[in-house]
Amino acid sequence: MYNGIINVDNLDANEILELLEACDELCFDELIEDLQNFLIKEEKEWIQENLIDIHKISSKHQSFNLLQDYCDGLFYDNAELLLKSSDIAIIEKPMFMTILKKDDLELREIDIWDCVIRWGMEQIENLVRLKRIKETELEQLLPKFKKQKIKLEKENILEWNKDHLKELKDILGDIIPLIRFNQITSTEFHKEIEPYKKIIDKKL
Repeated sequence: MYNGIINVDNLDANEILELLEACDELCFDELIEDLQNFLIKEEKEWIQENLIDIHKISSKHQSFNLLQDYCDGLFYDNAELLLKSSDIAIIEKPMFMTILKKDDLELREIDIWDCVIRWGMEQIENLVRLKRIKETELEQLLPKFKKQKIKLEKENILEWNKDHLKELKDILGDIIPLIRFNQITSTEFHKEIEPYKKIIDKKL
């Protein structure tokens, strides 16, 4: 391996991915590119079957740019599956916006709205988790006090505090205009969108 030559014939795709991570830790840049190209060319079916997990791993490694770009392309081509998945939060904002701009999404507009809200809430949850980690680190230095915790869900939007609503509005500020509100019925609007009126620009 240290001479830059490695035989992957006896390795399955999972083992190659593990090898790729090891090469990244050891800064074997030439092998990193070769292994990515091998997976993309020879393991297309495996990548599609494990697209979410592979994208998660590749996004953690800056050097896995070939693999990440390939996954992004698959996401774009299979946008409906990704938007409906429980892993919607992993989509980076630029890619998310690119997907929403597609004119051929096979989803009702109200379902796309639901995807936007779920994505936005997950971004806030990530921020909250980071904040909790910092609070835990300071726990021994600060007096303990009880906080009211509200789980961020669509069903209890009216119970959200002002800070969370502002965060959601800031996160979705340039995404909400991509929603085609004229394709949403008045009944759907009243039931699904009206509760979020505080995060929607009045100009829309």
